[in-house]
Amino acid sequence: MKKRKYGSASNFIRKNPDIPAKDLVEIAKKSGLTFSVSLVNTVRAADAKKAAAQKPAKHVVRRVKPVATSNGKVSILNSELSDSDRQFVGLVIKLGLIRANQLLDGISNV
Repeated sequence: MKKRKYGSASNFIRKNPDIPAKDLVEIAKKSGLTFSVSLVNTVRAADAKKAAAQKPAKHVVRRVKPVATSNGKVSILNSELSDSDRQFVGLVIKLGLIRANQLLDGISNV
């Protein structure tokens, strides 16, 4: 069996990531490889998926927007709070604002 110059079609595709799929198929034909445009797209998509899986997940930080209500007080939109922010607000509501501030002052003085 004759050994191919570039190895498998997939390796040929990986070695030429910047060439458009249609052009890559034409170049491969001249080199003795035959594959379709859909193989090029499939190999590139699989490689992109593997690369994305290896990257660490981004930590999403949501900014909380204060919103003035009709009575003039400032509230925070619930939909923009993270889970830990919602838990904190829930605890403040249960404890009461004065007690929560006392506890937070005690922590900041440590």
